[in-house]
Amino acid sequence: MFLEEIQFNHQPGFSGDAMAMTLNRDTPVETPEWQRGRPAQPVAYVGEAVNGGVLTIRVRFSDGPAGQRVRVRALDADPQTDLDASQGCAALVTNLIVGAARALAGNALGSVAPNEVTFNEFGISFLQTFTLSGHFIRRGVPFTKRETRWRWQYEEGGRWVDIGESRHTVYVLPFAPVAPWNTLTTPRVDALDLAWEWAGGSRTRDEIAQRITRNVNRLPRVSYDPMTMFGGNGSEPFQLTSWLTAMRSGRPFQMNCTDCANAVTSLSNLLGCTLSCGRMNGTINTHTFLPIGGAAAVDSDWIAFNERVFLAWDYHEICWLDDFTSDRVWDATLRLDGDPSEDGRLAIDPVNMPWASRYWPLLVEVPRTRINERLVARRAVI
Repeated sequence: MFLEEIQFNHQPGFSGDAMAMTLNRDTPVETPEWQRGRPAQPVAYVGEAVNGGVLTIRVRFSDGPAGQRVRVRALDADPQTDLDASQGCAALVTNLIVGAARALAGNALGSVAPNEVTFNEFGISFLQTFTLSGHFIRRGVPFTKRETRWRWQYEEGGRWVDIGESRHTVYVLPFAPVAPWNTLTTPRVDALDLAWEWAGGSRTRDEIAQRITRNVNRLPRVSYDPMTMFGGNGSEPFQLTSWLTAMRSGRPFQMNCTDCANAVTSLSNLLGCTLSCGRMNGTINTHTFLPIGGAAAVDSDWIAFNERVFLAWDYHEICWLDDFTSDRVWDATLRLDGDPSEDGRLAIDPVNMPWASRYWPLLVEVPRTRINERLVARRAVI
C-alpha cells in the first residue's frame, strides 16, 4: 500500500482549517500539500480560530486490497514519553519541562486517528477524511514553526503494518492575519519565515509588533534616506519581494519612513496585529534622533531635520495601533533621544509608545511643527 496525497486546506473558508497561502509573490501553496514523490508544501493554522477544536485532513492511498476496506492510522514519529510520576519530583519536573518544550517545538498536529479506507476495484482509495488527535493548536499558543512526522500504518490480521512516513512544516499563528492579508494579499510563506526569525515564540500582539519593529530598525547594512525605496506612497503597494531580496543580498541598501512603516505593518499584521501606516504631511522640525542604521555611540550618526539647520521634513510615516484615533505608535525608522540634557544621549525605541505624551514631544519641536493632513493605510503587498 502507498500513501498518495494529504490535503490540509480542504475546507476553504472554514476557520479551523489550514490557511490558504502562497510561497512567495507568484507561487501558490497548492492542495494537496503532500504528494508522493514531490516536495511537501508548508501548512499553517491559527491557534485562536482552532482553539483545540476538531482538525481534519483528507488522505488518498493506492495499491490497496481491491474492493475492500482497511483501517489506517498515523502515529507521531517523534512521540513524547512521560516519565512515571511515581519516580518522584524529578520525573514531574522533567515532564513539565518536556511539555513546555513541546508547546514551542516538535509535532503540533499530534497523530492521525484510525479510520476505515475503502479501495475500488483497482486498489485506489477515495479521499478519506481523518481526524487529528492530540494536536497543540489552541488559543494562547505562541507563534511557532514546527515539523510534524507521521508514521502511517494499516491494520492487517490484528497487527499494524507500516506504510511509510510523511513530513510536514507547520506554522502555528496565535491570531488570524489582518489586512492587507486575506483581503488585498494572500498570506505568504516567505514573509512568515522572516516573521518567524524575528518574532518566533511571541504570544501577544504587543510582543509581536515590538520585536518586529526592533528587528527592522537593527537591520544590518541599512542606512536612512528620505526617499522611499520600496514603493508604498499613497495607495501604491509595498514591494515586499524587492525588500526581502535587498535584505538577503548581503549588499547595503536604504530605507525611509514609509519603507519601515510598511515593513512593520505587513509583518506584524500577518501575525494578527492591527497596525496601520499613518502618514503626517506638513512641516516637521525634529529634535536630534538616531536614524535606522545608526550607532548610538557615534555622535555623528545622530541627525535632525530642522529649518534651523537645513530643511524640515515635509512628511513622516509611522505605525499606529488601528488608526489615528489611538494613542499608541511604533516607529522603526529611528530611535529617539530619551535624555533631555545636552550632556549625553539615550537611544530609545518607539515601540507601543504613547503618541501625545511621549513620542511626539521627543521627536519634534512642537511649536514649530505644523501637520496639514493625515493619511492612514494598510497597503497591498507585492
